[in-house]
Amino acid sequence: MSLPEAVKQLRGEPDSKVTVTIQRPFSSGLVKDFTLTRAIIKTDMVKDINGKKEFPLATTKSATSASRNSATKPAKNSKPP
Repeated sequence: MSLPEAVKQLRGEPDSKVTVTIQRPFSSGLVKDFTLTRAIIKTDMVKDINGKKEFPLATTKSATSASRNSATKPAKNSKPP
């Protein structure tokens, strides 16, 4: 089944139920059913201020590297837990 077909079948009235069957062919071949309750999902919108339909996470390579390094390296003055 394609993604658009799956989305079409999953959409419906809020608070109604849908059962999804998942098969894991490469591990055990296990088939499992999940019953989901439909709901309206609200998300924050991203505004396209330049009209180019581009949404970069960082504007420069150094900014991207700095954010990655800060997440993995402790601060110089920090104490270990």
